[in-house]
Amino acid sequence: MKQQKKTMEELNLLDDFLFFEAVSGEQGEWFCRLLIKSICKREVEEIQIHPQNTIQGVDTVQHGIRMDLYVDEKGKCLYDIEPDQHTDKKLLPKRNRYYRALLDGRLLDTGEEYDRLPELWTIFILSHDPFGQNRICYTVKNVVLEEPDIKYEDGAVSIFLYTKGEIGGTKKLAELLKYIVESSEANAVSEELKELHDYVTRIKHKKEVGVRYMKSWEFERMWREEGKAEGKAEGKAEALLDILEEMGKVPESLEDRVRSETDPEVIGSWLKLAVKINSCNEFEKELLSKNEED
Repeated sequence: MKQQKKTMEELNLLDDFLFFEAVSGEQGEWFCRLLIKSICKREVEEIQIHPQNTIQGVDTVQHGIRMDLYVDEKGKCLYDIEPDQHTDKKLLPKRNRYYRALLDGRLLDTGEEYDRLPELWTIFILSHDPFGQNRICYTVKNVVLEEPDIKYEDGAVSIFLYTKGEIGGTKKLAELLKYIVESSEANAVSEELKELHDYVTRIKHKKEVGVRYMKSWEFERMWREEGKAEGKAEGKAEALLDILEEMGKVPESLEDRVRSETDPEVIGSWLKLAVKINSCNEFEKELLSKNEED
């Protein structure tokens, strides 16, 4: 079925584009704090926000990941927050396992003890019920099956949120999820949600955001068509190079790097980066900056 383009007004915070604009905008940190407080029931201290953060596999043939929102709380607790309307619910547990594995694999330097590992919360905000029990919130932790009363504290927590669930959860969480899935004034029923709605409305009315949205839609259409024609990773690479060529001559080193990348997730994140920049030089600098962060 052909994918229909939404207008800016029709976008909700479950849509990748609007969620990215919200977490990377002027009130992005406030929005992240609201998400963590409502979902995890905890106040956070100093945080660093990394929207659409990419982690490559251990080598060029290994599958990488792109996190919609990666939040680092002073190195003591990490949050990976993923609004998701598309992943098959049968794949979610193993997707979650892989994301956690790649994240954990980056966190300890040689010689560091395992107790230096921070807490890790992986949070999926879903438009479909992952386990079919109509719950707002499903919290997953490791347990000792033979002795369930024994606490097994490995610091890892996974939360699956169903935006249309009716059982469990708090009133505050239910109201936030309703607003995320339908970001309208009618669903801004608390002071915090009214502030969030004012912020989302300002984002939607910014001219430069509208331009980025139009570009992103055209880019997505292009890489879908290229992907069908040439294979997923190769097709996205060709689409990306077409986009970069519209901004000027693509340096040979950059072209080689794009063509040598085999992970569709990584190339997809580069395509989203291309939406936000205005030249090949700026694109190359952003890639270099991301490599230094990794």
